[in-house]
Amino acid sequence: MAKISKWITPQLADMLGLALLLGLVWFFSALWSGTLPFTIEPVLSSKDRIAASRSPSSTSTASVASMTPNPCDGVDSSLSEEQKAKLAPIIANEEKVHKVDVLQSLKFGKWQIIYIENYVSDEPYLFYSGDPMITKPVAAWSGAATIHEENAIKEWTLKNAPGIPNKLASCFGWHVTPKSENR
Repeated sequence: MAKISKWITPQLADMLGLALLLGLVWFFSALWSGTLPFTIEPVLSSKDRIAASRSPSSTSTASVASMTPNPCDGVDSSLSEEQKAKLAPIIANEEKVHKVDVLQSLKFGKWQIIYIENYVSDEPYLFYSGDPMITKPVAAWSGAATIHEENAIKEWTLKNAPGIPNKLASCFGWHVTPKSENR
């Protein structure tokens, strides 16, 4: 501490304090006026992103997103309430939890990724190499992703779910990452 204090004089400390104060004033005034040279985006859980994508207020984002290629084109995301009800107890038994709600599915070829609420942890995505009614998941993923992690998540998927189609891995990486207005 003594070595640092001989380099920082009282005048330098005053200048550094003033620079920090001016920087904070600029930041908060730019934040208030909406003129920051970068964007601050919240990290949402997958469940929150799904809810936001279904909200009527997300139509402006959807129209921009519809102009960019969607890696999930051709991936089946349909899952009836009846199918969800049949899968829920089987998955709950596999996961050794009391209750599961099946929220969503992504299916391509024989492979299927099922998004569940297990009431124990973050909502996981379970990866099945075949029919989830008779096979066990080969991998699971849960958590939040940032906007820049799409390729890393695709690579994680290819590594941890051996044999998964590239299309489904790409779709999953795209699906779990937040979308910006410029994507």
